[in-house]
Parts: sequence; structure tokens; C-alpha cells
Amino acid sequence: MAASAASRPRFAAQITQPQAIVDHYQNFAGSEYDAAIESYGYEAHHRIPAQVLARHSAAHRQQLRVLDLGCGTGLVAKPFFDEPGSSHEVTGVDVTPAMTESARTLPYARVITATAQDALANELAGERFDVVLVCGMMEFVDDPPPFLRQVAAALAEGGLLGLAVPHKQTFALEKRFGILTHAFEPMDEALRACGLTQEWSDDFNGYILERGKTEVMYRGSLWSRPPAGQQQQQ
Repeated sequence: MAASAASRPRFAAQITQPQAIVDHYQNFAGSEYDAAIESYGYEAHHRIPAQVLARHSAAHRQQLRVLDLGCGTGLVAKPFFDEPGSSHEVTGVDVTPAMTESARTLPYARVITATAQDALANELAGERFDVVLVCGMMEFVDDPPPFLRQVAAALAEGGLLGLAVPHKQTFALEKRFGILTHAFEPMDEALRACGLTQEWSDDFNGYILERGKTEVMYRGSLWSRPPAGQQQQQ
């Protein structure tokens, strides 16, 4: 147990480095990536956007400002592009050039090649979004609460944050698959401390690996920032 506790920080530091993420995904983008995600049985890119779009009133759904962090090839953003009659303004951020190159084939308003943390602190500093999507990213975030505080600051009043997080797994499984997994309580506390309210959560499949022998479940959740008047009442 002690060896595992000592090893995880070193492992986390290695796989959360921007260059390590780029090296992992640089040759695994485009249609090959999309096909792999479908073969894994991954559900976040279906479930999270559906929950967001179902909750925004019709009057506000036509021109949402959407921030897609860790956008990859654009799988999570596609439901916003495909919605009939909509003209959502979607910004994508990903650290891997091959991913952002693929994302630019979709109608993103902007695609930024950078870590989410750097983009929020620089190119997107001071901007507020109606929707922030964080799917397929938390696997490479070592310390979720500070990152989620940074994300929450980009959420406009009345906005929604869609978040997908893998259930906590053993260090051995994390190391075998090269991902980080997390306990939910510290993340929930951080988001509530930022004034956000949980609107929905559910468990769904993340990855079915090793020919069905290993299943990594995810929790999807939706968080809202109440409009200013409601915040004062609370």
C-alpha cells in the first residue's frame, strides 16, 4: 500500500504533463479516435450534451456560447452543431495539435491549441460561457478542485457545466490504462463553494476494456450557476 501511495504522485505527474498528453494522442486522432471511443462503449459525449440541451429553455437554446474543454475531435460538441435551427457559438480547446486539426473540420467558432488551464488563464480570460463541457479531460487532471474552480469562473449566470469523471479505481488499474480516476466529494465541495448547484448526476459506462473483462464506470453531472437574483435569495 505504501509503495502504491508513493508511486501514484509520480505517475500522475508524468501523465498530466502537456507533452505526455500530446505524445499519447498525436497519432490517435480523427476517425480512428472516434471509432475507438464508440468501440469502448463510452457514453459521455451522448449523455452530457443531451442533458444540457434538455435544460436550456427554448428561448435561450438558439445561440448558446459553449466552451468545450479537452475537445478532442469534437464528439461532445457535435450535438450542438447538429441541433436544427441553432447557431451556437462553440469554442474548442485541446492540447494536442492533431486533435485541434481534426476539430477545425467542424463549425467551431474558435479552436485553441493549449491546455485548458492555460487557455482559461490567457486566451479566454474574463470570458463567460452559457455552457462549459468537461468530458474526457479529468483523466489527466491530477488535482481536480483547483482546476474546477478555474472552470467555474468561466460559467455565466444561468449557465451549465457538464462534467464526466471516472469512478475512483485502484492505482494498478490507473497505471495499466494510463488514466487518473477520482473521488467525487472534493470536486463536489469545490463546485458548491463556487456557488454552483448540482442539477443532475448519473452513472454510465466509460470504458469496457480487455474484451469486456474490465469496465470503468463514469459519473456524469450537470451543475448550474443561478442567475444573480436567485443567488442573492439563497
